Amino acid sequence: MKKHYCSIVLLILLFVSCARKECQMNDVQESYSLEQGKEIKFSLLSNSTTGYAWYWINKDNTHIQLNHQEYKICSGMGGGGGYEDFEFEGSASGKDSLVLEYKQSWIADSVNTDITRRVIQVEVK
Repeated sequence: MKKHYCSIVLLILLFVSCARKECQMNDVQESYSLEQGKEIKFSLLSNSTTGYAWYWINKDNTHIQLNHQEYKICSGMGGGGGYEDFEFEGSASGKDSLVLEYKQSWIADSVNTDITRRVIQVEVK
């Protein structure tokens, strides 16, 4: 009986270790300087299984535009979380900021006390 129990435990450990995926994130900086038409790429930790996601708040920004946003899973197991990849392009010369908030979209901002905010300064030349 002990042999079967040990075998089952070993199989579970093997499955868990094989199910893991490496996170290949692009670090986010506090500020970026880029040429018009060029892109910046960065990643932010996220876990969509909790209902949280990153939202670009100041979309009226005229100097940068969002080209791509994608959630990627870091763990092979459910609920393990991951990160969101972002690609922004410099569309016009000037200075501005990206304001991103990590929140649950169905909770009104006026009552949501659990919002994480990232402000990233961008200069497009």
